[in-house]
Amino acid sequence: MSTTPVIEIDRLNLTYGDFHAVQDLSFEALRRAVRAARHPSDADPVLERRPA
Repeated sequence: MSTTPVIEIDRLNLTYGDFHAVQDLSFEALRRAVRAARHPSDADPVLERRPA
């Protein structure tokens, strides 16, 4: 399996007005390591980590 990330986030910041929801988030996701599915209400995704 390749070790090249298919998703790479480096120092992500999210703010809503003056509220800092996320500060300096960094991560990598390898192929077949993360699977996401939408909840029927489409409100929040459900994340599942699969073993490497």
